[in-house]
Amino acid sequence: MATNTLTRFGRPQDKPALIPEIIPVIGHRSVKEHSRNALIVHAMKNFEVTYILEGTMEWITNDQIIVTRQHDVLITHPNDKLAILENSFPVSECIFLQLKPDTIDEEFKQLIHQLHGIGTRKVSFGDDNSNPFKRLVEEHMNSDTMSVSLCKSLVMDIIIRLIRQNKSCEDMRPGENSMFQKTIITYLEKHLKEEITVGDMADSMGYSESHFRALFRKVSDISPVQFLQHLRIETAQRLIRERRLSLTEIAFEVGFNSSQYFSNVFKKQVGLSPREYRNALTKARGKETVHDQMTTIQVMDMHFPVKN
Repeated sequence: MATNTLTRFGRPQDKPALIPEIIPVIGHRSVKEHSRNALIVHAMKNFEVTYILEGTMEWITNDQIIVTRQHDVLITHPNDKLAILENSFPVSECIFLQLKPDTIDEEFKQLIHQLHGIGTRKVSFGDDNSNPFKRLVEEHMNSDTMSVSLCKSLVMDIIIRLIRQNKSCEDMRPGENSMFQKTIITYLEKHLKEEITVGDMADSMGYSESHFRALFRKVSDISPVQFLQHLRIETAQRLIRERRLSLTEIAFEVGFNSSQYFSNVFKKQVGLSPREYRNALTKARGKETVHDQMTTIQVMDMHFPVKN
């Protein structure tokens, strides 16, 4: 049977973190079986950076829902209220680390301070930037006399990547690729209720289907059909949050002719059925924030036996 695993360093019950003055906690979590009631709403005094290796995770941060997928990074600021939708871990894999905003290391203090300037709580890389995260965990698992110095350089690498990626997104100007994306999304949103083929998408932009597919590969790491399906489900999530339509009405609104097929696709992409997703949103409203970090850790450890 598949088991959930957690490798963590820095808590009193764990092996120590190698550079606790900068990253007091670091860990790797692998969820092979959906785990319910595994995380309660909480707030931390440090930044937490979570890199998504696999899976789709929905977080509630300061009452805002944030969806993270492979190669996304969730940045939790000090005192942010944080939970996972339905307080449950979907099938996923991630690496997380905490960063001390008041670290005594001046060079890192200035870099970490720049994280305050990142207004968004999600940074999307689009491609694989997991190497420094993985190597940090590996150094903690197999440390030697050089590990502390190497960990410092890896953490600096991570922070700089986040700052640069955020800045590149903010500085992006409408060019060929961004205009292509904007145009195709506008078309799809307008015709979402209809049956749409790749040929329809190509025709809407005046391209042959082969040329359209070639252009699409330049701006996305998934196919046009997969992109359309993601857009349908993300639109469905928004409509469920708005609470104006029934689940059956939403299914047809986003282009599904069968509510059962809609439910199957939704669950495959989100990890919850549309009904479970709606119920989870209801449960998430009005929950108190837990400031006692040990309570949160104890709840998590019941579901993820720690191994160092």
